[in-house]
Amino acid sequence: MPVAPADSRSPSARAAQAGITGTMQVFAAELLIVPSGILVAALLTRTLGPADFALFALAATAIAWIEWTVTTMFSRASLKLVAEASDWKPIGGLVLRAHLTGGLLAMLVIWIAAFPIARALDAPGLAAVLALFALDIPLFTAAQAHRAVLVGLGLYRERAVSTASRWMSRLAFIALFIAIDRSVFAAIAGSIAATITELLVARRFIRLSPFARSSVDTRQLLEFAGPLLIFALCARLLDKIDLFALRGLGESLTTTGAYSAAQNLSLGPGLFAAALSPVLITTMTRRLRIGDTAAALGAARNSLRASFLLLPFAALVAGAAPEITVFLFGAEFIAAARPLAVLMIGAAALVVLAIATAILVAIGRVKSLIGLGIAMVVAALAGHVILIPSFGALGASAVTTATSLAAATTAVVLAHRISGVAVPVGTLVRSSTVAVAAYLAASGWATDGPAVIAQLAVLAAGVTAALVVLREFNPGEIASFRSGVLLRGRLRPEGAT
Repeated sequence: MPVAPADSRSPSARAAQAGITGTMQVFAAELLIVPSGILVAALLTRTLGPADFALFALAATAIAWIEWTVTTMFSRASLKLVAEASDWKPIGGLVLRAHLTGGLLAMLVIWIAAFPIARALDAPGLAAVLALFALDIPLFTAAQAHRAVLVGLGLYRERAVSTASRWMSRLAFIALFIAIDRSVFAAIAGSIAATITELLVARRFIRLSPFARSSVDTRQLLEFAGPLLIFALCARLLDKIDLFALRGLGESLTTTGAYSAAQNLSLGPGLFAAALSPVLITTMTRRLRIGDTAAALGAARNSLRASFLLLPFAALVAGAAPEITVFLFGAEFIAAARPLAVLMIGAAALVVLAIATAILVAIGRVKSLIGLGIAMVVAALAGHVILIPSFGALGASAVTTATSLAAATTAVVLAHRISGVAVPVGTLVRSSTVAVAAYLAASGWATDGPAVIAQLAVLAAGVTAALVVLREFNPGEIASFRSGVLLRGRLRPEGAT
């Protein structure tokens, strides 16, 4: 029987490749939200109409904001604890307990606050919608606990499979339930069924018990997670407060629904952040644990570089926003085009923010995030109050994007000063130059219907070629993509059993 050749690469090189592989596996799974989310939005906008779709969008946004706030509070701390632990099972039990407790408390809060929220937004039907959707919260947080442990152990492929199961089943369940009952409640039931599916799939790979005892108690987890909670609350407010500010400052449900459609289309860059930042925290934590500081900082720099490279692709979508909006949602949602163009730039900035804050989490400097988070929310609130009455949805998107850019810049400066990570300024300059050209090309090439897909594909290929010509990718990275190593094999996590 032939013996496989030994891997002659250094531990740092193997860790770097594992990080790239894990990121691409998770990103590929997260990317399924794009076709799934677009198809779901297209189905619901045509089935429910703008007003009922706005109710669904408001409820989905509120629930998602709460879910991600709770899980963001614990997930990054969980990644660090699992990656540092010699015995991950007790830590896994603690992680699940924390997520479940937060999810159940959040569900109760929504049940109590549903009617006041509906009255404040002058949307009486929203109360029942929120109450039903709240059932998703503890299920979601439990699934996220499993995700965090899988990534902390380096089981990226398993994490990707569980995520993929959610996005693929969500479209199927919503379509099924909408066919039975053309209502907002049917759409919510489909979303909840998809969350249950993800949780069940994740538990096939790793069975966490909330009753497992750990030498790390909940107080220690909360001490690390506390600053992250404040920042998570602020980050989620920045990400979603514009939608509620529009409605709260007098915009119609129709305008609010169109803006929500624009938000849905600007999710792409955030998916990359969701894939890359957990892998970065795990990689840096493991490298720092064994004293390999150079490799940890190298991973941080490469992650910042990857986040900068998203800018030209975001600019493509911004330039083609009118064609994309009409093609996917119909002419009645054309009002979403201008906010979408602006929000895409903000979405790219939020990726940079996510990577910079992940670096701070990995080195244990989370308290520095508190002031940044509070400043973001104050600036966004002030901007919305000033601009929305005069500029409506466009003003809301401008405030969100400007605040995101300022926060990302501040976070990168903090990460550089505290950790010493080198900022890839050259990549930022080249990426920005290509982004301007991509925007001009996309906005000047008008297409109709399905031709917009071909337009984006051609321009995306052009962007990639431009970055290659500018030598933004080194030969090793190109070889990794060509070899298909990013999609095959199973990573063996350090310390996993």
